[in-house]
Amino acid sequence: MALRQWALILGAEILTVPIVIFLFRSLDRKVAAVIAGSLFLAIGFYLLRALLSQGSVFFHLSFWAALTHLAFSLTLVGHRLFFWEKGMHEILIYGKVPGPVFHYYSEKVYAALIVATLVDLIWDGVSKGKKKPKPTA
Repeated sequence: MALRQWALILGAEILTVPIVIFLFRSLDRKVAAVIAGSLFLAIGFYLLRALLSQGSVFFHLSFWAALTHLAFSLTLVGHRLFFWEKGMHEILIYGKVPGPVFHYYSEKVYAALIVATLVDLIWDGVSKGKKKPKPTA
């Protein structure tokens, strides 16, 4: 993937955090949760699509982080929508894990996604720097 695209994805991942905080401070919590969940899902799916279009995705740390992120995000958004009338503290994910506990781990997975994207950006930058042809005299 081009370094510019990695940088844009990383920027979007980082910028999403203050946007989500703003949403929860400005809107009804349920509406903010739907918008925030949509943002997180969009980032995860976009990253996966971008990686899959490049091939050899299994060597990118961000591929595995994005899959994990999407598993957590889909689960969280799905439960929030399915149990719309309940608050986050009342939801049990898969009937066992309290919503706030699952959300806590979801935050850690998202942080890992940001780190993985940064690692891949640096890795691709170093790899592309090594492949540049040397000028001949």
